[in-house]
Amino acid sequence: MPLYYYVLRHVGATRVALITLITLVLALMLGYLLNDKALQTEANLGTAAILSGLLLFEYSQVAGKWVRDTLMG
Repeated sequence: MPLYYYVLRHVGATRVALITLITLVLALMLGYLLNDKALQTEANLGTAAILSGLLLFEYSQVAGKWVRDTLMG
């Protein structure tokens, strides 16, 4: 828990909130790699949705500019 507070102090609340989403994906990946746990289709789709949302959040300004440039010609 002290590491969480350290990160919160140095990074910012918005980005720290994203850690909870990455934790789920990391747990699935570690279970698959280290314990040979089978991944169901729903887990793969959920992981893809989470990662897509995180990428969209991270690159929203770049993506918005690309969409505007594409649509406006």
